[in-house]
Amino acid sequence: MTEVSQPSSDQTPTEPFPEPPPAPTPSPTKPWFILSAVLMTSLFIFVAFALVSALLSKSQVQNQIPPPKPTLTVSPTPNPTENWKTYTNEILNISLSHPTEWKLSESISMGYPYITISDPVLQQQPIENGLEPMQGAFLEIMAEEFKAVVPVDRYVKGFARADRAEDGSWLEVNTEESNSDVWGTEGYFFTHRSGNILQHNHAVLINYKTKPVLFQIKITIPQVNQPQSNSYILTFNQILSTFRFLDDNQISWGEAEELIQSCEVTFVGQTHNLDVEITLKDGRIIKAKEPRIDIVWEKIQEVEEKCGKIQFVTE
Repeated sequence: MTEVSQPSSDQTPTEPFPEPPPAPTPSPTKPWFILSAVLMTSLFIFVAFALVSALLSKSQVQNQIPPPKPTLTVSPTPNPTENWKTYTNEILNISLSHPTEWKLSESISMGYPYITISDPVLQQQPIENGLEPMQGAFLEIMAEEFKAVVPVDRYVKGFARADRAEDGSWLEVNTEESNSDVWGTEGYFFTHRSGNILQHNHAVLINYKTKPVLFQIKITIPQVNQPQSNSYILTFNQILSTFRFLDDNQISWGEAEELIQSCEVTFVGQTHNLDVEITLKDGRIIKAKEPRIDIVWEKIQEVEEKCGKIQFVTE
């Protein structure tokens, strides 16, 4: 029988071996961190793509831009009336310009100046036995004291020229009417057609130098089918663009005497250079030139008994 030896009492008892600590459990990845990483990556890719696209687009645009066009210098349109002749009529107190090659003539009709301006073609045609010209064109400027009892437009239409038929009978005149602003106030514009004759007429009735005066300025083209007809109308309109009234309160000495005699004057002033300023009862102030010094004072004295005292001042 085998003996089991007993350990000696002086041996140190063996201590139990400590158990190792448990391994740490890894913490799970948080979902927001993953989402942020994905978003940052996507944003980086988007920005990179946008930069590349912008660079490519800029390069393409630069290649497509055409070279700059040279700057064109535009010269001002020349004034066709700049070198024309200027005509002034002191009786009518009007001014206008006309082509130098057009001929101007003056006469008297119905107590007022009557002016005609004919083009070079018309100038070559002798007008005999009252026959109307058949080529070219001519302007007429006329004025008259208006005493008619019919309306102005109806009266003016009576001035339209009628053409003749082959049998010698007068042809009908067709008229179109509209407004005209040539005169600085509202007037009438008439277009008359009769056979081959064309007329453009601007008319106005104004209180001119204390009287109602009818003014007319018109062009007559005897043969409207001639090649230069449109050119005549253009020239006529250019002449009209230069038309203007001068100082419309200047009257003749004869007209001033009539006003004094009719007791329409309340005040008269006189200067040493024969200028006379007249104030009318309606408040208008007009001017005249007396033929000699103090004659206006004599005229005032002549009508004092009839018209009463008129104030008078002299330099």
